[in-house]
Amino acid sequence: MTFEIGFVMAVVFIMLICLVREIARPDFIVFTALAVLLLSGVLAPEDALRGFANEGMLTVALLFIIAGAIKQSGMLNQVVTKALGSGKGPKKSLFQ
Repeated sequence: MTFEIGFVMAVVFIMLICLVREIARPDFIVFTALAVLLLSGVLAPEDALRGFANEGMLTVALLFIIAGAIKQSGMLNQVVTKALGSGKGPKKSLFQ
């Protein structure tokens, strides 16, 4: 095992522990791990930025924006209340 492989595995392991323990916001943790790999020279800038050009990643990012807007508008509460009703318990909510 080369130094680079061990270093990347250590960074990923530390990143996962930080994510599980919720030490900071997930975006901060992931971008910090990316910065560590970039500054150490293990990852080339072209490779690091290549993921941002992926259509799937851009689609997920746009869905996060739309989900945040729906949550802030309160529309989600109206839809859930209409779908499940205001039942007084789980069984009554399902059968309304």
